[in-house]
Amino acid sequence: AGEKLYEEMISNQALADSDNWITRSSFTGEDRPGKSGAGQYESFPHLKDPVSRVDGVIGVIESTWMAEPIENNVSDEINLQHIMPSVVVQHCLNPQHSGVMISRDIEHGTRGQVYYQLVKGFGGGVEGGKTEEGTITASGHRVKVNYPGEDNGLVPAEALEELRKIVLRVETLFDDVIEEDAGHAVDMEVARGDGAWKVVQARVIQLDK
Repeated sequence: AGEKLYEEMISNQALADSDNWITRSSFTGEDRPGKSGAGQYESFPHLKDPVSRVDGVIGVIESTWMAEPIENNVSDEINLQHIMPSVVVQHCLNPQHSGVMISRDIEHGTRGQVYYQLVKGFGGGVEGGKTEEGTITASGHRVKVNYPGEDNGLVPAEALEELRKIVLRVETLFDDVIEEDAGHAVDMEVARGDGAWKVVQARVIQLDK
């Protein structure tokens, strides 16, 4: 069964051309306007051979039954019989910096002010790690917690301004096309390598503001 699964995955040309895979969750009930479930289920990065890649798919599915997501879904009154696991298999980036951002200021919900957290290297989640945290505005950025030893921040100011434009452009895309006129903020994961930002994932999120 594992061999058949791997043959099916490798038939995708993008995966066949990639020497480094990541398996990630995309479950029903994971992300909704009132909840961002980032990190609720397992991800398996840097998969370079057939065995680890099949194990990565199995690992994501196994995380359906971890205590934390079950408790979260029960508290949200989601019928556990309707939680269906789905696995996303992608080329795995090896960025200089990565992180998460929200397209509004999280303290006041102000539009046009992007909240961000960045870490060095591959950020399979920035929770609990050493992060740079701040808000990017049209006139600059405010850093709350700087990475130790980095007096001027992890990335140049012009890179943060570019990031703000990308995040706000994605928010506009959601409001114009994906969930028309819903007006939701957007929660995003990004990675930066070779001087360029890449959007890894985006979902809507409602702020309590």
